[in-house]
Amino acid sequence: MAINRQAIIDEILHGGEQAAYSILPPSLAFSQNAHFEDGNYELARKLFKEGLEEQGLTKDKLPRLTITCFDQEIHEAIAAAVAKQWKEVLDLDFQVKSYKWEHFMQKCLRHDFHIMSTTWYSWFNDPLYNLEHMKYENGDMNTTRWQNNKYIELLDQAELSLDFRERKKLLQEAEGLIMEEMPIIPVFYYTFKYMKKARVNNIFLSHLGQIDFKWAYINKS
Repeated sequence: MAINRQAIIDEILHGGEQAAYSILPPSLAFSQNAHFEDGNYELARKLFKEGLEEQGLTKDKLPRLTITCFDQEIHEAIAAAVAKQWKEVLDLDFQVKSYKWEHFMQKCLRHDFHIMSTTWYSWFNDPLYNLEHMKYENGDMNTTRWQNNKYIELLDQAELSLDFRERKKLLQEAEGLIMEEMPIIPVFYYTFKYMKKARVNNIFLSHLGQIDFKWAYINKS
């Protein structure tokens, strides 16, 4: 809530991206209602204060925090923008550290970070694909170490369900649960950008933006 996603999109990305309010992309989301409000600074400060009190901390006792990211210009720019916003809204000092891909992934898989900036793509047109990588704390791709037994139960039931409506209800509940606890912070939904010559025809684009040349042909006339 202390992040202004739309400002990041407008100032850095310029590719028709959408602000993200869920672990699920729009084409897989169960509801058009956002799970939280973008840039709600007043509520962000209130919740931050409550969180410190719950942990018996004060802001001046917090160490300087680090955002770890991949050393690509766009990732570094986004991380710097988020750090700047958190400083302005919560008066927290963040440093951004970027690493070559191999070293970055090593740190991620060792859980050696405070906050990690990364990207997740949906390769299958099924919500379970996005939700399942956060299922177990020791999962290969669950770098957050978050785990919730109710979440596991919901995904297990959804995986076994043969009833479409029941499956949808279970996955919707799982989405709501993970967005309530928020081990990840959605920022924006990527857009894939392509250029095509006019004589190339019948290229297929999936609902998730992936490109497929299976039926493509070139008009030579």
